Amino acid sequence: MWNTLRAVKSEFINFGEMLDKAQKQMQTADKTLTEIVGRRTRTINRTLRGVEELAETNDSGSPNKIIFEGKTYVKVWDEELEEWVYLPEEEVPLSGQEVPQTGDESKLWLWGLLSLAALAGLAFVWLKKPGQKQD
Repeated sequence: MWNTLRAVKSEFINFGEMLDKAQKQMQTADKTLTEIVGRRTRTINRTLRGVEELAETNDSGSPNKIIFEGKTYVKVWDEELEEWVYLPEEEVPLSGQEVPQTGDESKLWLWGLLSLAALAGLAFVWLKKPGQKQD
């Protein structure tokens, strides 16, 4: 019986030490969380102060590009929201790049002449009857 009591006493001491250690860890975590929440809240509030300065994207006079806190934003149509939104320029494909123009009409006459030649060749092959020799 004395051996059992000694074992229980030893385990109870270990249990107390573990509880003290856990309590200290929880206090450290609480202190860290409090610091993080305060810092993040201040950062978010500082950022949100500038939100009121942004132009309303759906106004007819709103610019296509804005610079806010040193970052460039581009006005794009959001299919899901069905409204105009500002996105960071690096997230918009082909933003700031020149897109090549299509529909080069500089040699339209050449394409027309080639099309006519191709049609004439097709007509010749189609109109030639099988088994007929050409003179």
